[in-house]
Amino acid sequence: MLKSLFLVSCALLNKFTTTFVRDKDFHEKVAEEIHARLDKPNMLQRRVEENRRDKKRLIWEEMNEDSALGFPELTIEGANTGRVPIEDGSEL
Repeated sequence: MLKSLFLVSCALLNKFTTTFVRDKDFHEKVAEEIHARLDKPNMLQRRVEENRRDKKRLIWEEMNEDSALGFPELTIEGANTGRVPIEDGSEL
């Protein structure tokens, strides 16, 4: 179902929008990387489900540029491992 919706979305974008790809080689490499990861497990989803983070209620706070200082930065390595370093040296 998701794949069908994705294909329809892509077809609509291709038909009714302008080309936004400026560096075709880079975008091809990104597409190859995405394709190579299709069958890999989603470690972030697994951690969320194992820790029942999807079931817990959160209290949201408004943020601005000052409150975002020190916010963890996601790296490619972090995305690959599902681990995000935090300031105190631990991982999220």
